[in-house]
Amino acid sequence: MQYVKGDINLLIAVSHGGRNSITGNVLRKDGCLDSDGECFYSQTDCLFPDIHLCDITLLSDFNTDILGEMIAAQVEEALGGLKPHLLICRKHRKYIDVNREIEEACMGDANCEEVYHDYHNQFYAILKTFKPRGLIIDFHGQANGQNSTEFGYRIDKDVIDNARAHNDNLDATSTLNALLREGASM
Repeated sequence: MQYVKGDINLLIAVSHGGRNSITGNVLRKDGCLDSDGECFYSQTDCLFPDIHLCDITLLSDFNTDILGEMIAAQVEEALGGLKPHLLICRKHRKYIDVNREIEEACMGDANCEEVYHDYHNQFYAILKTFKPRGLIIDFHGQANGQNSTEFGYRIDKDVIDNARAHNDNLDATSTLNALLREGASM
């Protein structure tokens, strides 16, 4: 993990841009279905692996670490030396996925769990410094074949698909709607 302390209420997070291994080099693998139809993740082989319901992503988000560093430098330059916080997970996604629950992220590997906790502890420590609030920009790569920029607003894909199908407005739980309810202006 790499953390560069910032001066402003902006966090640039890069969770899948790493290239390094974790001590022990335990690779993550697809999960299994238990008797209740729930996915579980373990280093031991299971009788019924389910690559459709319990699949994991092992690919790194190519060069998002470099992009995050470049954006942080541009923000610092644009703000006359004021820096955003920059948090990068330098471990490859085939060893850890810090955007998942710890069971899926590490599959019981103690070295991985240490990295996982370090990343999350630093992430939440940064957020506690944001008074009254701040902005998180979490960089991810996409393998959808589009040359595009995508924004996430904490709206599940199913909600978006349902809104499109019924010509409805999107979910009121989005981060933008939450800011508007609190009196932020756009």
